[in-house]
Amino acid sequence: MTDPNIYLRLLFCITSFLGVILLSFAIFKIPILRYHKSITIMGLATGLMTYYLRYVDKLAMSPLFTILIFIILLMVLLKLPLFYSFIIATTGLFTASLVDTFISAISINLGMNFNPIHNTIWEFIMLNMIYNLIMFSLSFFLVRKSIGFSFISRKFNKGYLDKYNYYWAAILVIGFFVMQLNVFALIEAFYHFVALIFLFFVLLGILIYSYIQNKKHIRDRFS
Repeated sequence: MTDPNIYLRLLFCITSFLGVILLSFAIFKIPILRYHKSITIMGLATGLMTYYLRYVDKLAMSPLFTILIFIILLMVLLKLPLFYSFIIATTGLFTASLVDTFISAISINLGMNFNPIHNTIWEFIMLNMIYNLIMFSLSFFLVRKSIGFSFISRKFNKGYLDKYNYYWAAILVIGFFVMQLNVFALIEAFYHFVALIFLFFVLLGILIYSYIQNKKHIRDRFS
């Protein structure tokens, strides 16, 4: 029988990264309601990847995969240039890490195990509920008070992308996966290679499909 704790951990991985996405959008004044479908897709994709990295793989696949996926999805779904997708992703994740550090410090003082792999399910639930509450509250506060940077959403979201963004994104994906292959060669676990290759082709497939749709959109718009 499947351990029900698996579903709880998966659920909180998804909701926790939804908090990261919402906070990232709030910081840069990107309309949350306008992109609610994109936020849902990014939350599910990055949440599932976080769960895999943390509880299935545990060693080989770097958390940088999560950042990479977040950047690519921002670029593809919001049609933001790669550079600005990178700024949004890294800023949001850095802010989230500060919140996580704050919660970790409190949990240590209370004698709790903040390690998400080794803590009990009740510690996991409590810490993640506090984390989500802080992240969603911060997002709501920034949106309500209209605090944040608006230069990205206001100036660079044209509804389409210049093709060089896809070239650089493909180079980023290929370079990152080649680097990871060198790391995996030392581990000698077959399923790590299978997961890596699968994810590689999924990301390239997303980029190729988005590139085709983007090219079609430009042709229809300017023809």
